[in-house]
Amino acid sequence: MRSRYAAYALGHVSHIMNTTHPDGPHHQDARGPWHDQIQAFCEAVSFVGLTIHGSDHNDARGWVEFTAHLTQATEDASFTERSLFLRDRGRWLYHSAVSD
Repeated sequence: MRSRYAAYALGHVSHIMNTTHPDGPHHQDARGPWHDQIQAFCEAVSFVGLTIHGSDHNDARGWVEFTAHLTQATEDASFTERSLFLRDRGRWLYHSAVSD
């Protein structure tokens, strides 16, 4: 989770794409337009900080609950999410936000 937040903050779009699970709702097969969407988001938002509230995992699934502190056009755009990560070939990949 921290590496993905840092990648958004630094505009490392390829890391975000490469750590998104291919079965997740955010994954796109058309990498060019997907890259442009992520880059536009990175450029439009200021990344102020990350608070991790908790996490847990087993062999194949894990979750991280966090608050991403963001601003966009001087407005607070912070959000809290519980993210699902799935292990794929030894790597943890972001799948989606989950609700309790």
